[in-house]
Amino acid sequence: MSINTLEQAQTTLQSLQESAWILNTLTVIAEANVLAKLQTGASIDELTDSASIPVSILTQALELLTAAGILSHEESRYTLAPGMSALTQKMGLTTLTLQLQSTFGLNREFVTEAHNKKLSVGWHHTDTNLIEAFGTLSRFIANDYIPQDKDLQKLLEQPGAKFLDIGAGCAQISIRLCELYPQVKIVALEPADKPFELAQKHVQASPYADRIELRKIFIQQLTDKNTYDVIWIPQVFLSNDVLHEALPIIWQALKPHGKIFAGALPLEKNDVSYKLRKLLNALFGAARTTEQVASLFEQAHFKDVKIFPEMAGYSLLTAVK
Repeated sequence: MSINTLEQAQTTLQSLQESAWILNTLTVIAEANVLAKLQTGASIDELTDSASIPVSILTQALELLTAAGILSHEESRYTLAPGMSALTQKMGLTTLTLQLQSTFGLNREFVTEAHNKKLSVGWHHTDTNLIEAFGTLSRFIANDYIPQDKDLQKLLEQPGAKFLDIGAGCAQISIRLCELYPQVKIVALEPADKPFELAQKHVQASPYADRIELRKIFIQQLTDKNTYDVIWIPQVFLSNDVLHEALPIIWQALKPHGKIFAGALPLEKNDVSYKLRKLLNALFGAARTTEQVASLFEQAHFKDVKIFPEMAGYSLLTAVK
């Protein structure tokens, strides 16, 4: 629905500003490790003891979140509202905090780069917290994407299984796959300095340093042939030129009957959530639908392209060499 009057415009702008402040306040509360106490309820004195926030600011932050319906305030104690408590239990406190951190970090970088006339396409962030938050959230690829396709699981469960993690970031997908699939060995490609540094730290601190090989190269530099059973393609982070160049290299690197998989936007929708995901995809590299990615896979001679049902705004695609 379009904004047709001055009054509607003023009301909408005020609502957007209020929403931004509410989200940022919730993020501050999460960063200050207050959410855990709010799950069971706490007084302002109890919360002040554990939060590095001046009591006057903390009090008004809690009041704002109460007015927004996120908290309940009864008998001098603040608790998460029932719906928020249920959401926190379902997601886990760590995942909720990471989502808040990544949203704040991406918004901050978006505005800062535009202000400095440096807004550009691609993932080039160097902020450790943002990279770590985004990397940890990406573990859903191992937890939720792969189980949708039983063939992917079978390939990763077989003795001698090899996995190629393209654009590994801080290596959280690779580490999670080692946890889930004891047979798999992984080559993880990450060309950017800061994510590669973090990946090295995480892999060395994990029990899987002998199963994860980190390479600081772009996918275009890969020379392996008939090596991998499964390859993850983070296609949203690859420009059109890079993806066209990468797919034949990926095809050569895959073993016969091996599989590639990726996530992409479902077919076009006209709602705010879809348009937001599309904007984020454009910022990261390219906004492509499942049909567009499937077509590119077929052009690169992959077979049996499958598109799976939408999950959290994206759909899994798989294809076979």
